[in-house]
Amino acid sequence: MRNIWIYAKKLAANIARSVRYRGKYKAPLISSFDNLSVTVIRGGKIEIGNYSQCRGSVYFVCDGGLMTIGKHCFFNTGCSVTCVKSILIGDGCTFGNNVVIVDHDHDFNNEKPGVLLLRRSKLAKMCG
Repeated sequence: MRNIWIYAKKLAANIARSVRYRGKYKAPLISSFDNLSVTVIRGGKIEIGNYSQCRGSVYFVCDGGLMTIGKHCFFNTGCSVTCVKSILIGDGCTFGNNVVIVDHDHDFNNEKPGVLLLRRSKLAKMCG
């Protein structure tokens, strides 16, 4: 009986996001997003494929761009995806705790070692 209420709560949250963003957020009605925070502004759009899921707090922000997440993707707790132009995550990608994916940077001249900037980001199938 507990599972029915969990799925009902997730379904209600997904419907609320779809209504709030009026077609700018598309995701399957039944998906497994425990604590997903979504922000879509300035004409942005988020599309999530079937059977994708997250565990814990995950943040998707789309500020004018197009964020496309494939089927069967998994985001662990603390992941954040922020899109200004374009982010495409292929089918079957898996992300561990606290992964941050962005397609922009505030200090684009910064050349610190260990910092990788992906312009018009595309992560292929089965990455992770």
